[in-house]
Amino acid sequence: MARKFTRRKFLKGAGAGAALMGLKAVGKSRWIENFSQDIAEAANLPAEKWVNSVCPYCGAGCSILYGVREGKVVSVRGNPEAWNRGGVCIKGATLADLYLSNSPGVKDRLKKPLLRDPEKRGSLENFREVSWDEALNYMVKKVKEYTKTKFGDKHPFAMYGSGQVSTEFMYLQAKFNVIGMNIHNDNNGRLCQATKANAMVISFGIDGPPMSFDDVFEADNLFIFGFNIADTLPGWFGKIVEAKVQKGDNLKIAVINPVKISATQILNYKAGDLYLPIIPTTDVAFINSMAHVIIYELEGVNRDYAGDVSRWADDVISGKVKPKHIDTEFIAKYVNFYRGDYQVLARLGKEGPKIFEEIKLPSGLEGFKEYAKFLAAYKPEDVAKTTGLTPEDIRKAAQMFVRNKNTMSMYLQGFGQQSNGVSKHLALVTLHAVTGRIGRAGAGVMPTVGQPNGLGQRVGGAVVGRLPGNRNHPLAAHRASLAKAMARGNQEMEAKILERLEDPVTKYSRLSLTSVDIFKNLKNGNIKGIWTVCTNPMVAFPNLNMVHEALRKADLVVVQDIYPTETMAFADVVLPAAAISGEAYGTYLNSERRVQILEKAVEPPGDALPDEIIHLAFVYKYQKALAEEGRQEDADFLKFLLEPIIQGYEPLFENVQANIRELREAHQEIQKRLFSELAYVSKGIPGNDLSGLSYERLRTEKDAKGYVGFKLPVLDSSHKGLERLYDENYEAIYQKRFATPDGKLRCFLFEQVHPAEEWIDAEYPFMLTLPRIYEHWHTRTRTGRCALPHRLRPEAWLSINPNDAKKLGIKDGDWVEVESRRGKVTVKAKIDTVKTPREGVVWMPWAYGFLGNLFTGQKEAPPGKSAGNVLSTDAYDPVSKQPELKFAAVKIRKV
Repeated sequence: MARKFTRRKFLKGAGAGAALMGLKAVGKSRWIENFSQDIAEAANLPAEKWVNSVCPYCGAGCSILYGVREGKVVSVRGNPEAWNRGGVCIKGATLADLYLSNSPGVKDRLKKPLLRDPEKRGSLENFREVSWDEALNYMVKKVKEYTKTKFGDKHPFAMYGSGQVSTEFMYLQAKFNVIGMNIHNDNNGRLCQATKANAMVISFGIDGPPMSFDDVFEADNLFIFGFNIADTLPGWFGKIVEAKVQKGDNLKIAVINPVKISATQILNYKAGDLYLPIIPTTDVAFINSMAHVIIYELEGVNRDYAGDVSRWADDVISGKVKPKHIDTEFIAKYVNFYRGDYQVLARLGKEGPKIFEEIKLPSGLEGFKEYAKFLAAYKPEDVAKTTGLTPEDIRKAAQMFVRNKNTMSMYLQGFGQQSNGVSKHLALVTLHAVTGRIGRAGAGVMPTVGQPNGLGQRVGGAVVGRLPGNRNHPLAAHRASLAKAMARGNQEMEAKILERLEDPVTKYSRLSLTSVDIFKNLKNGNIKGIWTVCTNPMVAFPNLNMVHEALRKADLVVVQDIYPTETMAFADVVLPAAAISGEAYGTYLNSERRVQILEKAVEPPGDALPDEIIHLAFVYKYQKALAEEGRQEDADFLKFLLEPIIQGYEPLFENVQANIRELREAHQEIQKRLFSELAYVSKGIPGNDLSGLSYERLRTEKDAKGYVGFKLPVLDSSHKGLERLYDENYEAIYQKRFATPDGKLRCFLFEQVHPAEEWIDAEYPFMLTLPRIYEHWHTRTRTGRCALPHRLRPEAWLSINPNDAKKLGIKDGDWVEVESRRGKVTVKAKIDTVKTPREGVVWMPWAYGFLGNLFTGQKEAPPGKSAGNVLSTDAYDPVSKQPELKFAAVKIRKV
């Protein structure tokens, strides 16, 4: 008998702001249990089979099962054999909405390639349906002209990709965009992950989140920096709740955030948990001040040495004094110190690791002495005004940090989406290193991934600075090893690959422009065209007025997606894609380096094709066009790169439109080949080795804990992966503790650096931050077409502190105009007593664009009256080039 699903049951399960995992220890009252399965069975539509996949939303990477009946998706549920143990949040639970016959999810799907005159840009109108071959040939004709010239190190055409496509597609971006066609290429991970990736390379020597979700169970103290984890990675937050329930007051939690985020609801302030409402961008001052307290106060420098830290450090070095909270053995054995210098570090991408010599300080304990002296300027009383925190709270945080032995720090966009983000990571790693709280279970830093395949972007080599296997592009040895692996013994091709990656004279890296600079140069005409894949920059990108102008001025705009988006309004060519989750094969890597497979559950609608097939079809036709034009050397190079992937399928690409069914059938084999090639070229790369994996293994085996998927590195066909990086197991494998040349961690003395472009003043007195929200994913391309998420959050708003609202005469629900130096929006005010921002700070979601209500079809003129990124700045961190999406100076008035 079908189980009855009631509204009351849902409301009991959904929770208010952050639906947690279905964990027995937590209790099910906050869990959406079998949501769409219950609905389907109540409608007498039980699934005939369940197909394994991964949720296409956040970086938790929850494994899901699509319920299929008569060739259609009827329900979705969590996979009980995965790390999430059957859990899904509201976004994953409502995925089946996209397949309901009367829903916008079905009615709005892009099913045919579309083409229009570039003069008609600005709306979703005036497209005509064309064949795949007409659309691709139109693109080829344009692009082969662009590739006759250069801008920077590459030809003046760009792809802007996504952390939501497969790892295999990201490898295609590296192989054919970065190397084969030599065009500019970056992904939207630049907006959310670049700071973490670059900072990990600087500190650890290689990119890759070093810890695992289950480390929260081993931690004594948990610091959550700039990370709205309950709303944006609810699956992992469920484990934190479970750990808190199990350990009680033995797990202390500190939330450092200018907004009282949902995670604060589990804090026990009486037991010593902390909420620290920090002023945006000031984390380095706070971290340095904690370090000051630990050394000068808790170690007794002020008391026993009258503040003479040099004398104390000398006694530590000589062994006369044994610190209680400083791990002298770890420092002596594993730590190098450097002066924090953005101008020098900004040259790393081009010039490589030799730049570190310019800022190197003494190593080991002598370097620690310099660090301790440097911290003298960071007394809590001296940084209180900067950070907005009381000296007492800074001292409490420092005491918590060194309480017991295991402190774990996690962070996401709020930490990195600022123009001083790299310095934050480096300061935090340094604090963990000198206190010895790193490199073991429950101790270390965990820079988290925001998108479901955000890490796949880096392992696939699809973001600037990363190469396949998550190699460091700035490292000459990594460039050479990639060229050798991809060339398969062909020395001529090895030299050609290497020539695309480095200047043969200077030996500097040859790099694409990064995302912000791609769009700025699209606006000024240096970049001629852009191809976006599964991303919506006309909502998600900073400084939308700049993006609007860039897309209007571009010679060619191609949009590849599953639904109409705000960016499609500026496209000349639209390519309908299959949804990677549900309609295609592929792999994802989640925030704990877990590789999981996505199986095809149903056929995509109309003529839609998988992303990889679309890209390969374009490259195939482009290669043929080059040969016909007499550009034989470039054509032969592309043919060499294409051959191992499409061998035996070449005739299908001659006439794509006539072979849609056959290309869909070929997709699984092509994906296997791509994955196998990526696994091969990744061999030996510390922490990122996939060489022990295959599709067969991902389908038939489980990891050491009995879960589907494996955490990188996986070294051979019997290896089960590593739980974490940079611990004793890692050292035993790689014969050094960290991935730097000498095996030592790079630690930095970084001053507090203010935002690059602006600060608050009398005219713009409020600090705006733009977060993601629980109910919607990114720009609502999918969740905005699902009934429940849409009903819960149909429009944008501005959250304001009650005291600030009172001063401005604003009441809950009033319309307000929010204006920055770049533009203005009009939204309703929410006097927020739950997710309350500190005074002087306001927040609004950036998920909403000018397509407005996706159920009613109500639209606005671009870029939109409530598009939060109209307000944001495209200033970026000089090292990571990640833009400052978490700080803008604004003014507010009631309208």
